[in-house]
Amino acid sequence: MTQIALVWLVYQLTNSAVLVGVAGFTNQAMGLVITPLVGVLLDRWNLRYVWSIGRVFWC
Repeated sequence: MTQIALVWLVYQLTNSAVLVGVAGFTNQAMGLVITPLVGVLLDRWNLRYVWSIGRVFWC
């Protein structure tokens, strides 16, 4: 839902299909870069500790 809103906002502000593509690409590229790094770190850390920290930041 957020990605749709981002693309719509970029198009409304710029009327440029190229910038809509750039916004969509950068939004997905961050996930592609961060996900493998976080996966490696989570495999090395204690899962109870990670879960506890996640619950603190979720609230």
